[in-house]
Amino acid sequence: MRDTYGATLNPPDANTRRLPTDRRVCASLASVPPALLTREEPAMYERTIRETMARMGRVGAAEPRWVEAWMRGDYGTLDHLGGALWDRAVREALECALASTAEFNERLAESWGLGVGRG
Repeated sequence: MRDTYGATLNPPDANTRRLPTDRRVCASLASVPPALLTREEPAMYERTIRETMARMGRVGAAEPRWVEAWMRGDYGTLDHLGGALWDRAVREALECALASTAEFNERLAESWGLGVGRG
């Protein structure tokens, strides 16, 4: 099977679907202080989306984390987006966010871990 860029995709095997069962790993993750899970400053993508919206003349049109959530729905990871592709993705996601309700956008953002307390 190949993706849209022609790279070969390997189907997942049984090992990729297993959750970690090592109790030490789960215990160490559970012991992370809540203060480390929330940040005072916005995340990198949130800042970049805000800057892109400003260049488009759309400052404050929607919450940047809503836009990020819509982008993640289309692209999953955002690391590979750059230049014109990034701008197009922000523009399309912004239009989706504006066409939806605030309640739906908030739920979508929370489903991607982009809740209000995130940054």
